[in-house]
Amino acid sequence: MIAFYSSIASILSLTRRAAVAGIVTTALLTPAMAQTPSPASKTATVMDYVTYSNLRIARISPDGKFLALVVPRDDKESLMIVDAATMESKAGFDTRVNNKINNLYWANEERIVFDTVYNASDWDQLYTDGEIYAINVDNTKKFVIARPRSGEPYLYSIADTLDDDHDHILLKRWDLGNKSQVRSRPSILKVDIYKEPKDLISDRLTPGNAGEESFGPFSWGDIYTDNNGNIRLATATSEEGKLQVKIRQNDQWQEISNFLDTDKDIGANLGQPLGFNRNNDGIYFLSVSPQGTVGVSLFDIASREIKLLYADDKYDVSPRNLVRSTDGKDLIGVTIMGERPERHYFADNADVALQKSLDKALPGYYIDFINFTQDGRKGLALVSSPTVPPALFLLNRDTGSFKPLFSSRPKLQGTPMTKAEQLTIDTRDGTKVDAYLTKAAGVQGPAPLVVLIHGGPHGIRDEADFDPEVKLLASRGYSVLQVNYRGSGGYGVSFQKAGYRHWGTTMIDDIIDATRYVADKGLVKADQICAMGASYGGYAAMMAIARYPDQFKCGIGISGVYDLNLMRKSDVPFFPGGKDYLERVIGSDEKDLDTNSPVKLASAIKVPVFLAHGGEDKRAPVQNAEAFKKALDAAHVKYEWLYVPSGGHGFTLPANREKLYTDVLTFLGKNLH
Repeated sequence: MIAFYSSIASILSLTRRAAVAGIVTTALLTPAMAQTPSPASKTATVMDYVTYSNLRIARISPDGKFLALVVPRDDKESLMIVDAATMESKAGFDTRVNNKINNLYWANEERIVFDTVYNASDWDQLYTDGEIYAINVDNTKKFVIARPRSGEPYLYSIADTLDDDHDHILLKRWDLGNKSQVRSRPSILKVDIYKEPKDLISDRLTPGNAGEESFGPFSWGDIYTDNNGNIRLATATSEEGKLQVKIRQNDQWQEISNFLDTDKDIGANLGQPLGFNRNNDGIYFLSVSPQGTVGVSLFDIASREIKLLYADDKYDVSPRNLVRSTDGKDLIGVTIMGERPERHYFADNADVALQKSLDKALPGYYIDFINFTQDGRKGLALVSSPTVPPALFLLNRDTGSFKPLFSSRPKLQGTPMTKAEQLTIDTRDGTKVDAYLTKAAGVQGPAPLVVLIHGGPHGIRDEADFDPEVKLLASRGYSVLQVNYRGSGGYGVSFQKAGYRHWGTTMIDDIIDATRYVADKGLVKADQICAMGASYGGYAAMMAIARYPDQFKCGIGISGVYDLNLMRKSDVPFFPGGKDYLERVIGSDEKDLDTNSPVKLASAIKVPVFLAHGGEDKRAPVQNAEAFKKALDAAHVKYEWLYVPSGGHGFTLPANREKLYTDVLTFLGKNLH
């Protein structure tokens, strides 16, 4: 069984903050998690902050005897299978150069299956390669169980590990043809994980270890199994951006989209199934609550009735923050990310009592369980706080222990960390927006400010969690302001929609109002402020310094959109519903798009600019930055330029990240004094 939104193969550099646990004591956390500043501590390097975790994936075996750990190794990754009691290495696997392990599962007590992704031609972005591997804990029977032959237009991923069948798993296969995965029809195959496919059968090039192929009802999208491994559900996004959902009953696919909240104006999460309930007679999904926030509901398949399980008055439920039972078959609660994480429970499940004991013992910590043993007595968890990097812990409910195993960023141990303070800002029209202010570490009194603007922009929000980018800036003497401007996700339907077609106006005004608030209160140095962001954040940073040139000393744009008319040439229109999405959120009037594009406002910019972009960026094609550079040249605006020919939308390769943030800090040092 694989949950639709699960913590399987959880990446340690990210934190979902779901929580299920046994009884523990705070004292057990203290030795490993304390971050007490030490005067003798060596200043952490840029790479200590911005490199990815030294432990990316961790999974405990069904019997609790072994751990599967994935660690970076220069330009590849290594899977290590270790004895859970002694940490002695038992088996291993090294990926090819520029490859990473993507999803990893225990198929049974002795065998692991996983898939991989790769950096094509050293591009600074990851691509699915469609290969599925398997390995035993004794380092035997290590081989590929599914792989497209050279020239074949197929991709594979793991669909279900089949709890009651230890010799087989279900694989999804996409027949790409001349299309991408998002426009390809998925099918499901049952595959023998102990049989190496040395040959291929049938004219459909089915792997030789596979059974009959089953297809979903849509031309693209996804298909899902229930807790018993039966193909039961299918979803797809139409060209109009509408989420379509069908349930399989008596071998017939039945449309249920009209029963669910699938408002295309909110995005793919709304109405998206979150998994089946324990009895497979209901489907969890996200819905709009009577108070206008996104909550979690249960859809009864037989009666077609919907029951709202939980919704907050202010904050949305996120699929990242679901609390499941130890076996993953029940949804028992949610974590709401407000001023502090708050967990709310709505299920009659024994794990709720255990979870509440953990909440009481560890206030202020995020506990994200990755997986449990089959009997539910042992589990792996990530533990972190706004000032503590995620660390891997082993829970033993029989002994009541919560044992630290690894820190995701051990080189930050002992480094002073400052906590983000949540602020509520009254904007110029009376709308309230939340913001987070992280003060510069080791600085007494006001410090220079970096206004760090999140990307997205819709459906995304900043939270008061451990953010390595924020902590890096704070460690170098800069306070950091993050604003959840209108259009951000997480604050209800109306709040997100309020940003549509206001990318360069109301959304920027919210950022400015929050910036002025902290400046006027004397919380930061009012004459030493720089705007910074990536993707939409890069766009917003440039719009902010163009529209409010007297507010800032500099601007930093990373992988930014600087000409809104070029959005039609990005990869967004290629996705199902992509054209409709752009029409909703920015419109198509070329004159209006020009008015709200930094490339047309370069002459209004009076401060130095830093631009960073990748040549292989599909979301914000490099033509954005090239056109903006020409406009800055024509306006005689000073700027610095970092170009990575192989870079994608963002910088993922460690060397590129180190260069980016080193240059950013140098630029800030020259412009904020």
